[in-house]
Amino acid sequence: MSTARRLSGWWFAVLAVGAIALVALESPLAALIVSSDGLLAVAILAAATGLGLWVVRLLRLHHQPVSWQLLLAAGLGVGCLSLLVLVLGMVGLLHRTLWIALLVAMGTAGAVRIRRWAVDSHVTIDVRPQRSDWLWLAAAPALAIALLVATVPPGLLWRAEAGGYDVLEYHLNVPKEYFQAGQIVFLRHNAYSNMPANAEMLYLLAMVLRGDVWQATGLAKMLNAALAILTVAAIWLAGRQFDRTTGLIAGLTAATCPWLAYLSGVAYVENGMLFAGSLAVATLLRWWSQRHDTNAWRWAAATGLLIGLACGYKYTALALLAAPVLVAVAAMTLLGRQRRAVLLVLFALCGAITFAPWAAKNFRMTGNPLFPLAYRVFGANTGVWDDQLAQRWHEGHKPDLEKRSLAGRLHALNNAVLGEARYGRYLPFALAVPILLSRRRRDGRDIIIAWLVVAALLAWLALTHLADRFAVLILPPLLLLVGRAWSAWAHRAYHALVATAVAALVVLNVVHIGSLYYDHVREYPVEPFGLIGVMQELHWSHDLPADARVRMVAEARAYYVQRPVGYTVVFSPDALVEQIRFGATPDELVGWLAESGWTHLFVDWAEMYRLRQTYGFWDELNVDLFNQMEAAGLARERDLSDSSGQPYATLYRVPHS
Repeated sequence: MSTARRLSGWWFAVLAVGAIALVALESPLAALIVSSDGLLAVAILAAATGLGLWVVRLLRLHHQPVSWQLLLAAGLGVGCLSLLVLVLGMVGLLHRTLWIALLVAMGTAGAVRIRRWAVDSHVTIDVRPQRSDWLWLAAAPALAIALLVATVPPGLLWRAEAGGYDVLEYHLNVPKEYFQAGQIVFLRHNAYSNMPANAEMLYLLAMVLRGDVWQATGLAKMLNAALAILTVAAIWLAGRQFDRTTGLIAGLTAATCPWLAYLSGVAYVENGMLFAGSLAVATLLRWWSQRHDTNAWRWAAATGLLIGLACGYKYTALALLAAPVLVAVAAMTLLGRQRRAVLLVLFALCGAITFAPWAAKNFRMTGNPLFPLAYRVFGANTGVWDDQLAQRWHEGHKPDLEKRSLAGRLHALNNAVLGEARYGRYLPFALAVPILLSRRRRDGRDIIIAWLVVAALLAWLALTHLADRFAVLILPPLLLLVGRAWSAWAHRAYHALVATAVAALVVLNVVHIGSLYYDHVREYPVEPFGLIGVMQELHWSHDLPADARVRMVAEARAYYVQRPVGYTVVFSPDALVEQIRFGATPDELVGWLAESGWTHLFVDWAEMYRLRQTYGFWDELNVDLFNQMEAAGLARERDLSDSSGQPYATLYRVPHS
């Protein structure tokens, strides 16, 4: 056993060293960031895993193989850590010393559990070294790119994400506001702050541990990249429920999937959602295998907890994952020979437990547990939202007009998912089909994971604005079906065909993410690794006096502004607009700005125009208004132009008596 333990880790060690060597060849600075922030991210996740090992013990799953225990502990532990940051942050306990002590305690608790493995005869290590394990080395380039893009400062990647606009607007900016306030508070001006935020809680923790907002960005992005790596491990674990080959193929295609490396370049939430979701699929398959066993309740509980955590990363998991899994669980528990409705109830209850903290926070702050969704059902507290803002949200999150018909939606499905290179450009879907047509090799679990793919795609088509990134929850079950392609063929003579197709998919994946990386990074005139500057559009903020307080109009990317800043997301109430609707004149508006403590007003005309053409913008805020305010005493300090000389914004100084 000890020999197997030693040998089985060699391929992973070589993979890690090889990837880091590639990172160092590309950028020594990036390698330094990986070795510092990356190691700290590993330490945080290890501490969370220590906490999760006790949750695994509570679920009485501590006799499972080590791979199961560790990955379940990681998924449940990271989720519990996020919820702990939420709960303690709500009461203002965001002190660095406290959180260092808590993480040390979690790690120590985990070490106590691990020591039990030495004396627990039921604990087994289910990984034995085989030659095929070395195929994992094909993932080294993709892993290197994931680590490289995780060192790029927020806001530089990717063009399809508007240079990480959402990161600077809320994924990192909302934790910044919490950190500066010393508490998780209601942010009336940013509707996105009321979405579930398991990932953002980890970013907030990074700021607490670093003691600084901007020095924490590397750690935050490394945590996000680590969740992508754990997603690969979870998909491998799910595949192992079938056989070793399924696990290898599913894991390898996940490790090279362009989406995971791509998402590591922006501090989004999908990697965390994919990790929890992949583990939920794995536990669901395990539950199916033991659905008539007296131990089935353990897997029902684990699946529910993980589903709730996945929804706590992003609302789309409610429709694309939780609902399809609920249907599968209902079929398992209510339609089988041994009907066990109690397991369905247990599953739903556990899912509610891990999602409830976010619903409770929303209800307390907005009056709507699903804010900003379900406004027509729950409404919202007075002053939080109104019918106009709700309609703007609804219109802003609908598909483009040409995509709203059935033909348009199917065309979007083809372009954004089936034919999209980050999903593998048709090949994974083609590889997934044979197992569904093979009666001899197929079992009930294949039907479950196929259902999860189909249901997620239907929900994506019907309920989202058809953004390609919003369909990533199809990846765990889809790649499991790809892994099952080997078993779909009754004759081993056809295995060469499957191996060729899988190899082609891996190569195409690596080539695509490599080309994306090259195209984006090489276009910048300076090395983009490390914290070496800010978005060009925000350079003006660093020239302000140290005591400046700036109010931004239209522009909402406030993350890099190092002075006290006010802004409004276009879907939230705007204080300046409210003053106008209360009847304030331009003179009174200038006085209100001064009384509110603002020293400067920044108006982004280009962004205002863009928002009017897309999501909508307030009619009250226009050029004429600010000209009148300028005549009333608002001092034009300077006009700003982009790199081509085109003016795009104006910075005003607010007069004070």
